[in-house]
Amino acid sequence: MNKKYLLGGAILGIMLELGVINYETNKQKAIDYHVDQARTELAKKQDELKNVDAKIGNSQKHIAMKEGGSKEKLAEQDVAQTKAKKQVSKLLKLLYTYDSGDEKLKIPDKVKDTHLVSEKVLKNNSMFKNDKQLELQYSGADMTGQIDELDLKTGILENNQVPVYAKVYFEMTKDDRTLGTPTDAYQLIYDTATNQIASIKYFGRYQIDREAD
Repeated sequence: MNKKYLLGGAILGIMLELGVINYETNKQKAIDYHVDQARTELAKKQDELKNVDAKIGNSQKHIAMKEGGSKEKLAEQDVAQTKAKKQVSKLLKLLYTYDSGDEKLKIPDKVKDTHLVSEKVLKNNSMFKNDKQLELQYSGADMTGQIDELDLKTGILENNQVPVYAKVYFEMTKDDRTLGTPTDAYQLIYDTATNQIASIKYFGRYQIDREAD
């Protein structure tokens, strides 16, 4: 009888061990699946960012063909592009520079006071709004943000509008720890008639080898 009990116990133990192994295997497969999904999504975003430079190159070719080398037109383009970069630079520095969580929460109001952005963009873009979740997350937080590098390139002036392609290399810290040094990419449209940013398209957040970029 004792042998039967021992044998039964051993078999039960083996079955339990196999069950645990099977559970861990399935769990690992699920993790691998999500990791693969994340890698695929990251690869897509990085491809989108690479396309930004291609768009800029095509825009510059287009301006040369369209304007036919007219000095007056080229001068007009240069002035508009310089203003566009200046306004976009001001906006992005406001958005990414803060010394505390409370300062970060004040950013939308600071942007409104500058009149850098059109009313339509302020109303429709969530980056200029705070909700209860953000207030709970940032209020009283010991955190900072700063831009390490700002890469701005402009397209051509057409119908009083200049597209600006921006890569924002920045650093975030919390409780004296660096949370990350990612890159955000945007396409912004500057309106020369209003001297405001009339459109903001967010491409996404990336982790990029800056030396290879």
